Amino acid sequence: IAPDGSHMVFCARVGEGPIRLFVRSLAADDTRPLAGTENAEHPFFSPDGRSIGFFVDGKLKRVEVSGGPVTTLCEAFDSRGGTWSPRGVILFTGGAQGGVSRVAADGGAVTSATALDKTLGESTHRYPSFLPDGVHFLYLARRSGAGSGIEPTIYVGSLDSPDRTRVLGVASNVVYASNSLLFVQQGVLVAQPFDPDKLTTHGPAVPLAENVRMDERYSRAAFAASQNGAISGVISGSGRGAAVTTATRRGRASRGWRARRRCPTPAR
Repeated sequence: IAPDGSHMVFCARVGEGPIRLFVRSLAADDTRPLAGTENAEHPFFSPDGRSIGFFVDGKLKRVEVSGGPVTTLCEAFDSRGGTWSPRGVILFTGGAQGGVSRVAADGGAVTSATALDKTLGESTHRYPSFLPDGVHFLYLARRSGAGSGIEPTIYVGSLDSPDRTRVLGVASNVVYASNSLLFVQQGVLVAQPFDPDKLTTHGPAVPLAENVRMDERYSRAAFAASQNGAISGVISGSGRGAAVTTATRRGRASRGWRARRRCPTPAR
């Protein structure tokens, strides 16, 4: 979802055509494909909502929301998510193993943003997601493969320091919205109150939606959130397929989408 909650981007296929990126307004029934994004995956917005980063054919690329030429930024052979800072820095994980990498939003040299702690058995850092200051970011640390024995853990890293802060133990991608950390546990999307200044959680977690699609192999759940509290998730049904559900923090669904449960009101 765009930072201002106005629109969303997703990967989809029409008929027998290739998977590509589609942009949809959350205020109107308006969905359109983005040319040049065939076989794209793991899209994410720029801070101003005007550009989209995505992965395809072993590359990290970007394209404007309005369409136009696609720009290649760097190599990323097997993506595990990306995030974009107002500082003009993109963080991403370009493989099943290794730490989080960084590159300028206009492309250039790739450097390391996190380092694996081999004493803890870590082999992968993935799903980076910036906090509001554009300096600190969340990421998941775990061991690649099933039955690893290491507890998947969410840390906060920084663009300005190699230090990191442990936040909580959970095997899910995590994003920040409305003073909460959003993640999935046992198929339930929950909001854990979080102080982005102290980098600490507080209070009980609040359940938001059940049956959110989760891929246990990759520790990745199918949901996203905007800075203003709009949340979208893939809700698995009892029959075939699944439905995309989008809601504001007050529980209002955008046209054509169903709200599941009210999101917590942010702290004043």
